[in-house]
Amino acid sequence: MRKILRLILIIAVFVGAIGIGTYYFKKNGMFIKVLDKKTLESMASMSELPDESGQQKQSFNGLVETDSVYSVSSSVTGKAFEIYVKNGQTIHKGDSIILIDNKEEIEQCGKLWDDTVSEVSAAKEMAKEAIDELESMTPSFESGSLDAKVYQQAVDKADRAREALDIAINKSKSAKLKYDIALNNSMVTAPLDGNIRNLSIKRNKDIKAGDKLCDITDSSFTSVLFRTDRISETRIYPGENVTITAYDKTFKGFIIDIADMPDENSRYVIKAYVEDASDLKDGSDVSVMLQED
Repeated sequence: MRKILRLILIIAVFVGAIGIGTYYFKKNGMFIKVLDKKTLESMASMSELPDESGQQKQSFNGLVETDSVYSVSSSVTGKAFEIYVKNGQTIHKGDSIILIDNKEEIEQCGKLWDDTVSEVSAAKEMAKEAIDELESMTPSFESGSLDAKVYQQAVDKADRAREALDIAINKSKSAKLKYDIALNNSMVTAPLDGNIRNLSIKRNKDIKAGDKLCDITDSSFTSVLFRTDRISETRIYPGENVTITAYDKTFKGFIIDIADMPDENSRYVIKAYVEDASDLKDGSDVSVMLQED
């Protein structure tokens, strides 16, 4: 009776391990990871770019501050093609400030994106080949006719191929983000009402991404400061929408400034403009949420 119970227990554990997606097979003193067919199929059918609906949200702690000077910076690199305002001029939210000719940047970013898409296709094909090879070897290994070391090499090869595909996908997503920023931010508009100050840009002047273009003053606005040490991982960029939560209320906003250098704690200070923030008090602690690709 005990032998029967022991056998049932062993079978239950074995089936449970398969249900997880992978299990380990001991042969010749080695524990070999075996991938079941469902896991292999899911790996082989990975798309080039994940569905945007699968975005993960990241949350940061922020601090509210009230300011009267809004610095307008460029998100793109190019030349000042047209300037629509002058110092002292009163403007309203949405008014055009500067048009930047960044055709060269758009072309470069577009080419980079195309190249990364090709890299994804190549990496996907290599991953599929490695997984197909592993899948074809699994029955022989499980039957005992294939050497454990040979099978382990195939498992490692499939793992490396999938890691390479993940890297290629992330690289392509980053390239697409840069292309979208270059394509959609050549026209700089006023994010709020106020007066133009410190405008020193002239036509045909070279402009780099991050360069200050002018200030908008005489218009009190609310911003939130937060910090992160994962700038490259989160791919935060000016203009990105954020959600601020405080007092059980939700406020909309967007990134307006990112520090060029980290602070003494190796963290980058990021400022987000908050829309319709009359209920937010200066110095209040809030939660800032953004979406990560």
